[in-house]
Amino acid sequence: MKEKILDRLNTQFKDSIESVNEYRGELTIVVRKSEIGPVCRFLCDDTELRFDSLRDLSGTDYYRPHDRFEVVYNLYSLKNSCRIRIKIRVDESDLHVPSVTSLWPGANWLEREVWTRTTVAAARMRTLCETFYRTKTIERLAAFRAKYPDLVAPLTINGESIAPLARILECVPWDRLYNGVPAFIHGDLQFDNILHNERTGTFTLVDWRQDFAGEIAFGDLYYDLAKLLGGLTINYDLVKQGLFWVERSGSNLFVDFAVHSTCEIYGRRLREFIESRGLDGRRVRILQGLIYLNMSPLHHAPFDVALHAMGARLLTTELGLA
Repeated sequence: MKEKILDRLNTQFKDSIESVNEYRGELTIVVRKSEIGPVCRFLCDDTELRFDSLRDLSGTDYYRPHDRFEVVYNLYSLKNSCRIRIKIRVDESDLHVPSVTSLWPGANWLEREVWTRTTVAAARMRTLCETFYRTKTIERLAAFRAKYPDLVAPLTINGESIAPLARILECVPWDRLYNGVPAFIHGDLQFDNILHNERTGTFTLVDWRQDFAGEIAFGDLYYDLAKLLGGLTINYDLVKQGLFWVERSGSNLFVDFAVHSTCEIYGRRLREFIESRGLDGRRVRILQGLIYLNMSPLHHAPFDVALHAMGARLLTTELGLA
């Protein structure tokens, strides 16, 4: 595949390629900064190559007199299951870099436009996370029990075991969850609240959460990530259309949700994003389970029962209680 990539690039951009390097099977191509836009567009649009995913965009400072910086574009072709690395060199005297967001508009917009990190005293962040995660969860579970005082919790969901809720709550690593990442967040970052304008390539977020445990200036970055993951697992727009099924048979609960065909790809991209940023994927999944439990008393039957059981099942799995 790498021969085809180089052949097609040389046909179009021979004079724009500064160097080519292959190390441990990974192809790195350095191109002139002024040509990064056309090169990336070609790699994205070419019907044979189709590098349609920008997996990561980063910068390196080499502290050298000339071309001090490098910008690195890690691209992936879903069609060919192939990745390459494109680099440009940037001199300190001209730090402007052509944008490629017209090709991959969702690549880093949340980091640029929403997730602004902030500095917060560790004790303050712990208190907020304890209130938002543990205290609120206990209150929401009490509301669910009040809603269904005679409900006997199912022992399995789709044939997979569910641990008793009391055991789950005992095993949740609360201290780990309290160590949040303070940042400006949306707070209800699921896909019904994300509007994309295909013509302009812009995103608009709606229906922001009013606060995070009473704090309006920041919250925990992990909460937004868990909300995104939750929306990829259960597509709420399809739930609103009634495209799901729930049935109880004795101690067993059976559920089936319609899911958009692209969710598997987007879920993989989200997991790769979390890993590439050095974040804790298991923490995101634990929070996803807690989010489902917290949502359950706020919805109507039978979706509420399904949410409750799915949250418990996710936590059973992540906490090793199966």
